[in-house]
This record gives sequence, structure tokens and C-alpha cells, in this order.
Amino acid sequence: GTATLSDDAAQAARFASLAALSGRPQNGAVLPGSGWVARESSFSRAYSGVASSLDGRRLVAAATGGQLYVSSDFGVNWVARASALAWTAVACSADGSVMAAAVNNGNIYISTDSGTTWVASAGSSKLSWRAITCSADGQKLAAAATNAKLYTSADGGLTWVARDSARNWSGIAMSADGTKLVAAVNPGQLYN
Repeated sequence: GTATLSDDAAQAARFASLAALSGRPQNGAVLPGSGWVARESSFSRAYSGVASSLDGRRLVAAATGGQLYVSSDFGVNWVARASALAWTAVACSADGSVMAAAVNNGNIYISTDSGTTWVASAGSSKLSWRAITCSADGQKLAAAATNAKLYTSADGGLTWVARDSARNWSGIAMSADGTKLVAAVNPGQLYN
């Protein structure tokens, strides 16, 4: 139908834009995600989240029941950081200097040195955290937990304020300037 054609046209336009930005020709362009390479091939972990700096150089990945893994070379090499906990979600500032990670039935942890060291946020409650996000500068954060309220921080995770009603929050995203939020409930609706 008409909706499918316009969706296909929009997708083609996005691919053309990506090809133009990459400096590659449209015909046969290599687009992001088309050449996947397995990393840490000798390991198998239950990853629960991954986040990237704006340029993709700095990455952080959370392994449930494992550690946080950090890369500073576009994911070629990974270094284990932080203790083995029930990590559920991670977030990363645009430059990769600030990272945040949430623990199921635990605290929220913050790194201000690109993931080298992690400190539990004293202001965060021990909840069933499911998702975390941050602004481009990493100073504004928001976190979602199961059967709890949404929590926001305007000071890099030092203090947290409970927002909205207790729901089964499952996801959250923030605009680059930290002024807009959207959150998902499972099962349920999207809220902003």
C-alpha cells in the first residue's frame, strides 16, 4: 500500500544520506552495521546493554552477573572494569568521558574518567533498574526501574529526584540537551 511505499522511500533516503555522509558512492555503499565482526570470540556473556560516545570511539557494555567492559578504540579491544554485579543498563555522554550503569536491585554507578573507575551514586536507591540515559554532556541523567518511579539527576548523578507514578518502566531515552524524556512501560504505553 501507500504507507509501505512511503516507508520504503524514507528508508532509501536515510541510506542515501548515510552514504553521502560517509563519502562513499550510493551504489554499493558500505553502511553502518553491514560488516559485523565478533569481538572476544573466546567468551560468551549475557550482555544486557551497550552505549557509545557520539563518534563511537568510547564504548561501554554491561554483562549481567559479570563486569562492565569498556573500549576506547571503537570496540576493537575491551577492558573489564568494575565488580561483577547484575548490570542491566549503561549510558554514555557524547564525548565518552561520563558513563553511567545501573544494577538490578542495586545502585546506579557513575564514571567520570571514560569508564576507568566507577563509583556508586549515594543518591540512587536500590531498585530493579532497567534502563538509564544521559544528556550529551553527561550531567543530566534519567533512570527507569520496574515497579518504581522514574528518577532524574541534574548534577551528574550526585542526587536523584523521583518523577511520575510507579509503573513497570522498561526503557528511557533523553534528548542531547537533557530537556526531553521518553519512557516505556512493559506492558503499557510510551510516556513523555
